[in-house]
This record gives sequence, C-alpha cells and structure tokens, in this order.
Amino acid sequence: MKRCVPINFLNIIVNWYSKLTIMVRWNTAFSDALRIRSGVRQGGVLSPHLFNVYADMFINTVVLKKTGCHIN
Repeated sequence: MKRCVPINFLNIIVNWYSKLTIMVRWNTAFSDALRIRSGVRQGGVLSPHLFNVYADMFINTVVLKKTGCHIN
C-alpha cells in the first residue's frame, strides 16, 4: 500500500498466494498437500518483482533504524 499499488491488485495477489500448496513426490508416491506460508512461487513471472519489493523494504528499514553490519 505504501507503494501506491491498486488495492484490487493487492487483493488478487494476497488471495492467490494465501491458497498455495505443494505435494512432495518420492518416486511414485505423493505426500499430503502442505500449505506454503512464506516465499514466492518458483519460476513465477511476478516472483522476482515481489522479492525485489520485499528486499527493498527490508533494506530501507535497516538503513532507517541504523542497524546492521558496519565495516570501517
């Protein structure tokens, strides 16, 4: 919301990512469905962009709080 992204687009992304599940395959056997709670879709078109938004927000927060690693 701080980046002025339309609320309809945010709702679509939240809805889409809140329903992600995976199944693990071992040879011919499959596990039960497991819910994905964090991360982005591997190979997804939006994944690099969503990760960049997260990383940018994280870096800005660290810089504003003047925390993190300092060399020299």
